[in-house]
Amino acid sequence: MRGPGVVDPDLPRALRALYSELVVARFLLALVVALLTACGGEESPGCLETSCGPDGVCFEDSFACAPQSEADCRNSHVCRIEGRCSLVDGQCAADSRQDCVSSEICGYDGRCSARRGICIATCDADCRASEMCREAMQRGEDCYPSTAEGRCVAY
Repeated sequence: MRGPGVVDPDLPRALRALYSELVVARFLLALVVALLTACGGEESPGCLETSCGPDGVCFEDSFACAPQSEADCRNSHVCRIEGRCSLVDGQCAADSRQDCVSSEICGYDGRCSARRGICIATCDADCRASEMCREAMQRGEDCYPSTAEGRCVAY
């Protein structure tokens, strides 16, 4: 008796070839399964570089990567940059002013208020405190929140 993967030399040539193809197919199937589940069940350091993207820590949910907890959103790239730090309907979203205030877009362009899952600019004080508006004011321009654009604009 031979071990797994060893082809019996007494088998006809066609059967030996078929057996070899079966061994290769089993290996490829195992590789595909491993790749498909790379985002499943626990944090995967490579998830941000894969199809899972930066929208929360990568988990497999019906073959789609999605955040599974509030902590997944809070630890994500979209929380730090865009303020989408709360888990809402299976996605990371801006759900409170606190989500937005701690983000880079609040500090840069005054989008410090949560509306419909994203951070937008709604008040003069947030705009004037933003980096973008401070630069505009140094050039002699003023800054205000644009309700149409949801961000601060200089004029």
